[in-house]
Amino acid sequence: MDNNQVVQPPSPASVQEAPIQQLSMQQVPPRSKKPIIVVAVIIVVILLIVFAAVFFVIPKNNSQISNIPTPTLVAPTLSATGAPISPSISAAIELTLEKGRQIDIPNSDVKILYVGADIPNPNCIDCSTTTDISLEQKGIEKKLQYLCGGIAGACTDKLVGFGFQIELVNANETSATVKILKQ
Repeated sequence: MDNNQVVQPPSPASVQEAPIQQLSMQQVPPRSKKPIIVVAVIIVVILLIVFAAVFFVIPKNNSQISNIPTPTLVAPTLSATGAPISPSISAAIELTLEKGRQIDIPNSDVKILYVGADIPNPNCIDCSTTTDISLEQKGIEKKLQYLCGGIAGACTDKLVGFGFQIELVNANETSATVKILKQ
């Protein structure tokens, strides 16, 4: 060998390029999407359980309302002398009826049913409102139809059936309130 030849060390640029090129040539394996899908499914299941608990398991305040109507006693109507108008009427029972639900009139074998109401448009001047209530005793049915309005504007609010005077106090599409007097 010649002593005149000098071996030069590799330049810093050539040393750094080799590892960078090797790294860029390597392929990074793609990440699996399975953990993301598993986490998403777990979150959805937890949300479904929470919503089910809120809507089905936890009782609502209005679900404790009893469906059994409670009769209330109303004082009888008195004449100018202070005596009851009819000697046989001692007290009235006030009931709130649900549409389509038949209930027994207390202390009798008569059943009462609110059939429904035909309530016209409030802007109609000469239309009439009809409310239908049905009484049943021993398989015999009697329909009571209350009318209010029309050209005359008069209202029929008291009808008689099976020995009871039924007065319509209030009615809408889902319920009606009546006062029941024994005759």
